Amino acid sequence: MIKNILTVGFPRQLIEALAHRDDLNFYVLEEEELYRNNRVAQYEYPIMKEVILTEYMHSEAFKDIVRELDARLKFSAVIPARDYAVRASATIAEMLGLPGLGEKAARCLTHKALLREICAEYNIPHPRFKKIESLKDLQEFVLDKPVIFKPANRQASLGISKIERREDIPDAWEYTTSAQEDGRRIVSTRQIPKEYIAEEYIEGFEVSIESFVQGGHPIFHNITVKTTGENFIELQHVAPGDLDPALQDSLIQHKENFIRALSVQDGTLHSEWKIDNGSPYIIECAGRTPGDCIVDLISESYQFNFYNEFCNLLCGETPQIQNHPTRVSAIRFFTPHPGVLKEIQGLETLQQPDIIAFNLTVKPGDTIAPLRSSWDRVGYFIVTAQSHKDLNHRIEDVLKQVTFVLEEATEYGKESDYAKSESFIR
Repeated sequence: MIKNILTVGFPRQLIEALAHRDDLNFYVLEEEELYRNNRVAQYEYPIMKEVILTEYMHSEAFKDIVRELDARLKFSAVIPARDYAVRASATIAEMLGLPGLGEKAARCLTHKALLREICAEYNIPHPRFKKIESLKDLQEFVLDKPVIFKPANRQASLGISKIERREDIPDAWEYTTSAQEDGRRIVSTRQIPKEYIAEEYIEGFEVSIESFVQGGHPIFHNITVKTTGENFIELQHVAPGDLDPALQDSLIQHKENFIRALSVQDGTLHSEWKIDNGSPYIIECAGRTPGDCIVDLISESYQFNFYNEFCNLLCGETPQIQNHPTRVSAIRFFTPHPGVLKEIQGLETLQQPDIIAFNLTVKPGDTIAPLRSSWDRVGYFIVTAQSHKDLNHRIEDVLKQVTFVLEEATEYGKESDYAKSESFIR
């Protein structure tokens, strides 16, 4: 029996991962501007039947269109392709009586301040925070500890500032409030309200927890350990991470309390946590599949197709998942210094069998920009191994072999300075 699946936004990775299935038809709701900017028309998959142009970001223009489509197609599931699609997807699920996160969860997962308020109400450990509407609000919030100032309703580490001293406040205010997604192909330039939040900076390292929830009950958790660099940009993910069992148990308990607090019904949650002196604090949470190829890491380590089982879950079926990993996997992002790229050396090392995927988005002659957000990363490799020790050794080996060589002189510096330093942010 053919199942008709509605996606809000164009989920290229998901559709490619499910292209083998002959029992699915995908129908895509997309903003006209994003359809054009992302050149969606160039992608042709037998299972993608139609792209319907409408507004869904901070708009309810999609409702009548979805009702007409469902009367003709009778959808089996609705899937959000990105953060900015989560609320519309939850609304559609409720309209059509399909599995979904639920209205409360979707609302809180798309606004950082609402998420903090839920955490405070249900005693989920979180940083001290305040909604910020003016420079004065920010000045009053900053005390004697470092503070993070960021947009409350944006994604991809956009516009995040760390305030170490009160003298940093004016620059942080200017940087965060002027941050734009111009040229990014994930959000419409139609006017979307800008809101901000400040929170106390939590020291320690970062992890994420990827969960499946069905019928209000969590049925799968993976804990990914992250490495971040400047501007809080993620440089590496390891799934599952190498953590003390007691800490793993504590994280899962907090995540399940969080799921109950949000009244999550059906879907996947990608939550980010900081671990400070052994204590977890939730930082953010998204109500869609994780980015940065974490889906691929989980699929490789646990030996099931994450996208396939996520789709089955939202169709109301029982996902065929494994809760115990058989391998460990990592994605490492290439982060060379800024400059004009002359060549990339050592690419043959990326052809080894344990490198299950790699991608490079720059070529000789391109200018490598300073790393200000995750969009500025220039590529990655994904590697798998039997143990965390073997995995770490393999990552270090690849980083030594693959080097980015810059032109001798650029506006960012000279090749001699670059050659004497590490080629990657570690």
